[in-house]
Amino acid sequence: MMEHAEANGGGGEAEPGERKYDQLELIISMLASMRAEQSEQARRQAEHTQQLMEVLQSSLGSLRAEVQDYTDRSCESVRGELEQNL
Repeated sequence: MMEHAEANGGGGEAEPGERKYDQLELIISMLASMRAEQSEQARRQAEHTQQLMEVLQSSLGSLRAEVQDYTDRSCESVRGELEQNL
């Protein structure tokens, strides 16, 4: 780019069109960097969400087991009381 400006007597300064091209290149580079950062954030969020789902599923499984155990004990207790009343 600078070579072209110097060849046209620009004394080392880029022409307006070349500056715009450089600015576009910079903007494109910045956008690509932002996109990569957003992709990484999305990947981390997806991983975190997966971990939370696994914890919730495990907790739900434990809760189901506790509820079933409580229900079974309650049914046995009621059955025992009913049998005594017969």
